[in-house]
Amino acid sequence: MPGDKKHAVDGSVAEVIRNYLIAVAQEMRGTLLRTACSPVIYEVL
Repeated sequence: MPGDKKHAVDGSVAEVIRNYLIAVAQEMRGTLLRTACSPVIYEVL
């Protein structure tokens, strides 16, 4: 297809993206743990 282009990703960019995704997962985990103990969640559900 004319719109398909492949971009090479060097090691440093891949590492930055990897670390970003790990940080996002850790943030989601922290949020889940905080809301799991919240009485507001139990009252709403």
